[in-house]
Amino acid sequence: MKMKNTLLLLAALMLLAVPFVLHGSRASEFAGTDDQAEATIREVRPEYQPWFRSPFEPDETSERLLFNLQAVSGLTVLGYCLFKLRQRNRAGNPHASETH
Repeated sequence: MKMKNTLLLLAALMLLAVPFVLHGSRASEFAGTDDQAEATIREVRPEYQPWFRSPFEPDETSERLLFNLQAVSGLTVLGYCLFKLRQRNRAGNPHASETH
């Protein structure tokens, strides 16, 4: 069982690493959807002026940090929910940990 978990962890790490290896130096080529939407609007209506500007414009490093913080907090909530569901399942079914 421990070997299976180790292999699954290694597979997950490899899946996470593949985009960085393949596109490591070209990562700045990919724009977010906000940037793409703004470019499309400027293309369709060059005279358009936004009616609102965000009071907080993070630099690239801060933006990545905030995105990672958002991802970690989402995964934490998801992990907590899965943990609670598993506990509830085991409490209601004492044989839930047995494999068939």
